[in-house]
Parts: sequence; structure tokens; C-alpha cells
Amino acid sequence: MSFHRHFLPSFFGVSTFTCAVLAQTNPPPPPPPTTPAASQTAPPAVPQTSPPADAPAAPPGPPPSGPPGAYYEEPPQAPPAIYVAQPPLPPLQPRNRYYHDGFYLRLSAGFGYLHVSTSVKDNDSTSSLSGSGGAFDVLVGGTPAPGLVIGGGLLLQEAFDPGTTVRVRSGSLNGLASGSNGGVNFAMIGPMIDAFPVPTGGFHFGGLLGLAEVGLRDNQDNVSGGLGLSLWAGYMWWVSSQWSLGLEARYSAAWTSRKIGATSNQFDATDTSQGVAIMFSAAYH
Repeated sequence: MSFHRHFLPSFFGVSTFTCAVLAQTNPPPPPPPTTPAASQTAPPAVPQTSPPADAPAAPPGPPPSGPPGAYYEEPPQAPPAIYVAQPPLPPLQPRNRYYHDGFYLRLSAGFGYLHVSTSVKDNDSTSSLSGSGGAFDVLVGGTPAPGLVIGGGLLLQEAFDPGTTVRVRSGSLNGLASGSNGGVNFAMIGPMIDAFPVPTGGFHFGGLLGLAEVGLRDNQDNVSGGLGLSLWAGYMWWVSSQWSLGLEARYSAAWTSRKIGATSNQFDATDTSQGVAIMFSAAYH
């Protein structure tokens, strides 16, 4: 009993002192780091929306990083397309090829009929000549506008061995002769116009107004001269980029005058000429 009374208190006292010294020599280890509680609230998730149906799919890229729901990339948008509607332009025809422009030259030859009637002033006597023969044209000009030709021309026509009819109603004209010497010539020269309504087409029409001469001569060799008019229409077919061939119909008329009779007894005569012709044409245009 005495051992226990004296030893135990001494033992416990030494033990308490030893523990206190050890506690001061080795401090206690720091507490372990604390982790956020599971119940701590996470950042709100951004809702993911699918791109529009008509937008192109986003190109593949690296996988998203970060917490789930925190990554979102805006899908690339195609640049807006601008459409400008414009009607197609009409095809342009190449100039100077199968196109009526520039320099114009047309040569024509054919066959026609010519009629010339003569009346004498202050007298009822008349005479007429008519016959068939050749016809010729030479036309030269330029094209100030597509399909429109302006220039000059020479027209010729002749009646071979025409038939003559003379109606004498006054004795003062007995014995006068026409002096046609077996043929009647008709000529006209002046400015002309020839038009192609479609510059690439073949149909054309035109006319000439100028000085006319009819080869009716009396015994004084007086030629009948005056004014004349010619009209024509036809069609040309292209045979190359510049040349064309065709047919045309031509009508000509002239009003001319002359002196007939002897020098001491002359009369004023008026000649009216009309001619038609069908002609073959070759044109460079």
C-alpha cells in the first residue's frame, strides 16, 4: 500500500512532465487541407442550343475543356449571299460581218419594158413608143446608220426596136417623125436611198430622184430632158461576210420636154416615160 501510495504519484508526475516537454519540442502537425463540401453549389450551367437547321455544321475541333456545361462555341455563320437578278443581254452581232454597214456598192442588170408617150402643146396630136430591152443600175454610197444607205446612182434602160403609134389630129404636124433610129434610151442620175429594215437581213427598198433623159430625137437632134423618179424593192442573200446576191423589182418614171419640128416651125413636146424591170443584183455591203 505504501508502495502504491508513493510510487504511483511519482510515476504519473514524471509522465506528465515528460509529455509536456515532448509537446513543446515536437509541435503538432498542421491540419489537413479542407476540401469543398460536396454540397457547395457549382456555377450555373450555360444551356446549350443547337445551331439553326439551315446553318452549316461547326467544323470539328479539340474537345471542350472545363467543367461539363461550361464550354460553348458559337457555330460559324456563312457570309450572307447577295443575288442580283439581271436579264441576259441580247447577243451582239459582229460588225462588218453579215451586217449592212460601211461602204455600199450595188450592181444590177435585168430585163424590162419601157413606154414613152409624147404630147405637143396646143395640139391634140400624140405619139407613143413602147418596147422591151435591158436595164442596168450602178449605186454607190455609205451607211450613216445601221441598214440605211445614202449615196448616188445611175439608172439605165433601153427599148430595142420599139413599136410606134402616132395619132395626128392637126394637119400642121403631118410628116413629122420621132427620129428614134430604132431604139429608145432612158437614163437617170441623182441621189438615192436604200434601206435594210433589219441590218442583218436581206429585204431592202429604196428610191432615186434626179435628172432624167430620154433618147427621143427629132430632126434637130433635141434630146428630151427633165426630172425622174425610181422606186425599187428586193431581197439579198448573203454569199460571204460582205457580198450578197439577190433580185429586185424596179419602177421608173420621168417627165421630160423637147423641141420638135423645123427650125422655122418648132413645137414644144412633153414626153412621159414609164418603165418596169426585173433585175439581178450583186452588192458589197
